[in-house]
Amino acid sequence: MKRIWSLFFLMALSDRGLSAAELFLKALPTKPSTVASIAIVTLTPIDPTGGESRKVSVTVGEPSSVPLPEGSWHVHTSAAGYFSVDSILRIRGADEPVTLQLWRTATLRGKLSVEKEAIFPSALAVRWNAADPGAGGETPPDGSSPCIVQKDVFSCNVPLGALNLRLRAPAYITHFRWNVKVDAGGIDVGTLALRHGASIVGRVALLSRGAKSSATTRVFIRQVTYDGTQKREALLTTTARPDNGFFEFNGVAAGEYLIGAMQEKLRSREMSVSVKGTSESEMNEPLVLEPPLTLRVVIDPKMDPEGRSWKISLSAFRTERSLDSPRQAFAEEDGVSTWNDLLPARYLLSIGSHLRGTALSKEIDLHDNSPDVFVTIPSTSVRGTVRLGGRPISGVLTIGGHSAPVSIPLDVAEDGGFSGTVPFDPKSEWIVAFDSTSPPVRATRNIRPRETAEGEGWQLDVSLDGWGIDGNVVDADGNPVAKAIIDIYSTDGQQPIMQVRPAADGSFSITGLAAGGYDLAAKSFRHESSDAVTVHVGSDDDATRVKLVVTPDDEIKGQVISPMAPIAGARVFAFPTDKTWIVAVPSLSAPDGSFRVPLAPGTREIDLVVSPPGFPLKMVHLHVRRDPLTVTVEQNAGSLELDVPELRDTLDMPQGVLVHRGAVQSVMSFLGSREAVMSHGTVTGTTHVSVPMMEPGDYALCAVPLRSASALHAILPPQDCVFGTLAPFGSLHLATRLGQ
Repeated sequence: MKRIWSLFFLMALSDRGLSAAELFLKALPTKPSTVASIAIVTLTPIDPTGGESRKVSVTVGEPSSVPLPEGSWHVHTSAAGYFSVDSILRIRGADEPVTLQLWRTATLRGKLSVEKEAIFPSALAVRWNAADPGAGGETPPDGSSPCIVQKDVFSCNVPLGALNLRLRAPAYITHFRWNVKVDAGGIDVGTLALRHGASIVGRVALLSRGAKSSATTRVFIRQVTYDGTQKREALLTTTARPDNGFFEFNGVAAGEYLIGAMQEKLRSREMSVSVKGTSESEMNEPLVLEPPLTLRVVIDPKMDPEGRSWKISLSAFRTERSLDSPRQAFAEEDGVSTWNDLLPARYLLSIGSHLRGTALSKEIDLHDNSPDVFVTIPSTSVRGTVRLGGRPISGVLTIGGHSAPVSIPLDVAEDGGFSGTVPFDPKSEWIVAFDSTSPPVRATRNIRPRETAEGEGWQLDVSLDGWGIDGNVVDADGNPVAKAIIDIYSTDGQQPIMQVRPAADGSFSITGLAAGGYDLAAKSFRHESSDAVTVHVGSDDDATRVKLVVTPDDEIKGQVISPMAPIAGARVFAFPTDKTWIVAVPSLSAPDGSFRVPLAPGTREIDLVVSPPGFPLKMVHLHVRRDPLTVTVEQNAGSLELDVPELRDTLDMPQGVLVHRGAVQSVMSFLGSREAVMSHGTVTGTTHVSVPMMEPGDYALCAVPLRSASALHAILPPQDCVFGTLAPFGSLHLATRLGQ
């Protein structure tokens, strides 16, 4: 009677008619069974109008007829001593036989051991895959199962067959067992020695399917970010298994990494992996070993301006903005340079004269084909003079400016004369930087060359003002300090930061400065700093004199931690907000997460900026205190999409400035620390900046000159700022009013 009412109920739900699905549960591996097993089959309609879910009892190995409406059904089967995989059942209107496969299971057991004073985990899980997937229809599918853990003993249910096993307890490094034969009696995997830490696992594959190789495959891992203190070569290496290409790295600190593989001449592209806390990071795609590519560069003209071979540098991009160490070579006499054993990647190609300088800088995307790259280097003949206060001076004139992608240094003789060939358009304004050691000069100017009277080249005359700054560095007792660096910064933002070192008596001198204001501060090698001193030059012909008194640095100390573990390698900045400062030197957190950041003596308020690898950047304004800080970071980073006025190296034009938790930072400062991506804005005169890995919370984006940005610590003018809240794992778009 009960069965009849169930049938009537189903017919009332659907007018599509009923069909009988004949379910047959097939046990694998196929063996005679003396005990009848009952399975519960749960059928859930995928079509919302298909009716309600229903459960039926089916005897394993025997057919059972189940009436169902037409449509698609999700099937879940559970039975003691068996493992099953959910499937989709489609009823098309006719009675259909359906075979559901069950895999017999047995007990996998073992013991756990932990480090001294550590506690045993309360949870453990096992994942498996077939050791030989091509063994036939009775090979168990991939799957997982929770384990029962009782202090140092665990047990799990796994299918019968030859399995690769992965056993993991939360916050502990994963254990792997390969080609484990599981029969009806179960298997003991012995003792798992658990160790806290994160791991990275993945697989290496050959480009050609079915290709076999007996050569050893090495896998290497290195950090994405490079702060100048690390070696650029691989941090860790391991060997991939020859049978399935599997590899693992254990005990990896939280952060962003690049992973690649090599086997003889074969190489893989490097892939990025993020390690968070003590989690396991599994690569979704294999590292595919590929044959190397060849790049052929053809240069016109064939020789450099001195009639010698061009020098070529090729650097691969490790991230969007950072480069690997370059490979260098000289072109042949025909202007051709051939590069072998290259990976498909994005490269920066730089070409310069035989001795020095860079005449061309070009990005190249090298893909599956090996292209020929043809480049033409412009040539402009230039000559001229450099004078300081009306008198000739010798030194080095760099046309293009310091640290520019394309720049050519030219030697300036004692009479102030120079000549050479540069790759710049003579009808545009050139950036020129001049350096001299006697007297010490470091100056930058924008100058437009003029055509010579003979019409055979271009004339460039550089006239430097004779104003300068003389001074000395002393300690609190008046003793001269020789081991120090003096930072000199143009307060109008028209000059780059200059640095000079004092002589043995603590004296220093710099000349060739343009009229204007300058800030000076000294840092000794004994962790001492001076207050910044503001001076003005240009009022007369005499050099301005200053005295810089260094006293022991203050410091702020603390620890960067996550909910799971301390964070090593975090870059910690402390920007004084109640003192004038020129250069802020970051500190890296130690393996236990601790950090110590020096501060100018007497600093009472700072903007603290913490940039931890693999975690969101934190910024906060706070008062300096003696007690150590605890900076807690979580895996809840979001991203900022910012439309700001065009980024320029100036103090007086409105710039994009972010305010968060009272701290103030220019948008430009994130280009180096957060791997931000910059692009042209949709409105003329604007820049779009994408800043990943930022702490959730309230943000204000303002368009103000950097000279007045410090005022934002006290007030946020609504007319200059826009506001928004960044949600955890979310994205926030802000556009300054000048950028709208």
